[in-house]
Amino acid sequence: MPRLSAEQRERAIGIIQMGASRGHDARTFDSSTTAVSNLIQRYQQTGQTRDRPSSGRPRIATAQEDRYIRILHLRNRFLTATSTAATALGRRLSRQTVARRSSFLWHQEVQTLQRNVANPCTSAAETTLGTSSTTLADS
Repeated sequence: MPRLSAEQRERAIGIIQMGASRGHDARTFDSSTTAVSNLIQRYQQTGQTRDRPSSGRPRIATAQEDRYIRILHLRNRFLTATSTAATALGRRLSRQTVARRSSFLWHQEVQTLQRNVANPCTSAAETTLGTSSTTLADS
């Protein structure tokens, strides 16, 4: 379910105030009734439909920059995290951030490869090759 935009939240409150049910409101915006109920409760308490402030530290690098760091390290295995941190993105990153991003993405890649090796998919070409080689071996 996608998040409701600011405009959709305002419209949802308007629909509820016109007398529609929460379930109808939820179906209208492809949302859950719990989300609509929480929105109504927040509107009644604060008079606003804005999102509450979120906690957590903002990310220093975007997902695209993370992929770029990973590609750099995959292309040059001898590249150090310190040198990447100093030069890669045009701004300073910590060595630890670069090491975390490159190793985390590398581990994801390895896990994907292990899953593919453990559960190989047989294609139509492999199936026909397998049957034709058995018929040749039998004759």
